[in-house]
Amino acid sequence: MKYLANIWRVMFVVAVCFASAKLDAQPTDAESVIARRVQAYFSAMGTGELATIERALAPDYLVIGGDGKLETRAERLAWLRGNTASLVAITPTQLRVRAYGNSAVATGLVTIPADATGPAVNERFTQVWIQRDGVWRMVSGQITIIKK
Repeated sequence: MKYLANIWRVMFVVAVCFASAKLDAQPTDAESVIARRVQAYFSAMGTGELATIERALAPDYLVIGGDGKLETRAERLAWLRGNTASLVAITPTQLRVRAYGNSAVATGLVTIPADATGPAVNERFTQVWIQRDGVWRMVSGQITIIKK
């Protein structure tokens, strides 16, 4: 009888572990929202919709560019205004979002197509999003240019 009780305990623990693993594999609502926000952010870059980008960036936003330079929200928006023509058709791939309460981290890959000024550029990105007053905004970003 004791043997059967131990088997049931082991089966229960295994079932709980599998159930937890399955739940962890499914995106949370926050993760789905952030994935859509990231897609919209890069889509807005490609179409030059800077108002969408402005709404996505928190007032205290900071980004580390591919050159290692730290930029404020104002500096980043100024750079985007001057470079929207070269940022067409940016689609993030390998997108992963992990949510932690009112914060989330998104990582992925973008390819900026080749144009008259140079070859295609592949970049990895990390974005940190925070939910304040019910609105998700990006507070930090980091870009790493992938060398060929």
